[in-house]
Order: sequence, then structure tokens, then C-alpha cells
Amino acid sequence: MDGIRLYQADALDTGFEPFVSALAEEIVRNSNKTVDRNFLVIREFPVRAIGVVSARRAADVAIIEVIQRRGRERRVVLIIECKVDNRDTRMALAQLTGYMRDTGCEHGIAMSANIALLYRDTGNMLADQVGEEIDLSSDEGVRDVINFINLI
Repeated sequence: MDGIRLYQADALDTGFEPFVSALAEEIVRNSNKTVDRNFLVIREFPVRAIGVVSARRAADVAIIEVIQRRGRERRVVLIIECKVDNRDTRMALAQLTGYMRDTGCEHGIAMSANIALLYRDTGNMLADQVGEEIDLSSDEGVRDVINFINLI
């Protein structure tokens, strides 16, 4: 948890979104979605670069994506929308749902340095929240997010 707490402290201290993105990446690194299991964590990249393009989205997006790689095939299995402010995190659902639908991804997380909201796309207008808001200041909260990622 030391690396997670270091990135979290910097994200809270600076109020700078790239530190929240780094925190999200560190949380994923502590899950079972690792390079040796053919999972890639990509930050702020063009969707076109991995061959996941829909008719509605040809522009680049700035989010964290966990990509499962099988040979030359790549599939987005998790999208993490990072926000600096907790209020923005709660309002990110429409944006996150759009990213999930455009890439065919069924799992998403909207997070700040303090909270995480877990989502699953069930085909409704907006993705469905899984559980309650998670407090990332507790080790139990961070483990809840890691467990969500592990189950994907």
C-alpha cells in the first residue's frame, strides 16, 4: 500500500489530475491485471491506436484503460475516469458510460484521490453502480477496488 499512499498524498497535495491517474495505475498494478498475465495499463492514448474505434468516437480520449492482450487482439476490460474533485467524480457517469460503450468495455471506475465509484454496463441508459461509494483513505476501501478489478 505504500506506493498507493504516496500517489494519493501527491494527488491530494497538488490537486493535479495526472497524480490521480498515477494513483489509479498504482491500484491496478496491485491487482491481478499485470503485464505477465497479458494486461496493459495505458494512460491518455488515442483509441484508434489499439484498434478500438466506433462510428461515434474517432477522437482521442484521456483516460486510464486496462487492456487484455491475446496475440495481436486487444480488448479493453476496464476504464478508469480520473477526476480531481469528488463532485466531478460523482458526475462523471455519463462520460464514463460513453467511453465504456464506445470501446465495448463492461467495467468502469470513476475516481478521485478520495473516493471510487464502481460501475458495470448492463445496457441501461447509464452504467449501473456496483455497491456504495468507496472511501480510498482506508486500506479496506483500496482493497475493495482491487477486488473489483481482480474479478474482471
